[in-house]
Amino acid sequence: MGAKARQIPKDSGKWYVCINHQNWRKSYKAINQKDAEGKVEKINALIALGQYEIPEQKEKAQNFRDYAAKVIGRKDDAHNTVRSLTTQLNHINAVFGKTPLDKIKKRDIKDFLIEKKNGGLSLSSVRLMAKCFRLVLGEAVEDELIPVNPMPLLKNFLNGSKDEEPEPDPFTEDELRKIEATALKEYPSYFPLILTRARTGMRNGEAFALRWEDIDYEAGLIHIERQYTRGHITKPKSKNSIRQVDASPQLLETLKVHEQTQPSEWVFTNAKGNLIFGESFAKSVWYPLLKKAEVRRREFYQLRHTYASIRINKGDNLADVSRQLGHSSIAITDKLYYKHKPGQHKAQVNALDDPVYSQNASKSASEVIRDEKTLPENRVIH
Repeated sequence: MGAKARQIPKDSGKWYVCINHQNWRKSYKAINQKDAEGKVEKINALIALGQYEIPEQKEKAQNFRDYAAKVIGRKDDAHNTVRSLTTQLNHINAVFGKTPLDKIKKRDIKDFLIEKKNGGLSLSSVRLMAKCFRLVLGEAVEDELIPVNPMPLLKNFLNGSKDEEPEPDPFTEDELRKIEATALKEYPSYFPLILTRARTGMRNGEAFALRWEDIDYEAGLIHIERQYTRGHITKPKSKNSIRQVDASPQLLETLKVHEQTQPSEWVFTNAKGNLIFGESFAKSVWYPLLKKAEVRRREFYQLRHTYASIRINKGDNLADVSRQLGHSSIAITDKLYYKHKPGQHKAQVNALDDPVYSQNASKSASEVIRDEKTLPENRVIH
């Protein structure tokens, strides 16, 4: 009984003050061992004098649903991220909503996530659920409601990078030319937006949130410092997303002309002068444009993949393409666009050549095959 200083897990360097007094248990994190032992000494002294007051227990008895609502409510994060987490909380609350925070076990969380993954839920959704658990239970540790965060790491189960994007299905160069030509003819007010996406590879939301002050005509650069997603202006998705991208002369000239007819501070707006909402743009402009251009229907974000695949296929520097896209590492870019790198399998294909045939390179293939002396013993040609 009383208070003890404990290292949880053992040899982790993380120290906790663990109290067990009059059937009331409480654990909270200390700064270090010295801090934990000092607090334990004071608590035990108060207990010995009969002066230790047990805090109200209603906070400890909070269930997951109520506490999660508080955490999400005070979360100062991108609006779209909070909204995504709130959506996933509905799934979690159906199982863990009424469970007290200190009764949630690592095994239960892992079984729940595995069941969701095997049940056909997308991996991105399962990752968001894991993020919910980690966020809410991590805050519970900080608020001294539970001693440790039971959320397992699940590295193998949730493998992959947070920078992963949908499987690239880029347009060909010919298709891109058709799209640009059709946009210029049928949707001239949106042509600068489409050309910007095709020439820079920036994300949809990054393009929608561009201001005229972000364009440096003299240096040939566009500064990306924000994004517009689901009706909100937020910071880009990662620190790598705050960047400068190169703009081609043709794009810069197009933007100069566009600026003369655009009264808004925003570079791209809809017919009413408001910021462009992705879903409305896709339905009213993008999909009809593809139909008129006689190009197979694909999402607007595939222009980003088109930019990357064309550059990589031409042999451009992978590090520069990765920087332009705002990826966190070259490995992400390489993984996404590996199939578009020229000559990827040439060495392997060349290795298939039979050395015997190479010795007879001056002969035609039919002559080599007819010459039985050149064929290895017991060799069968299919």
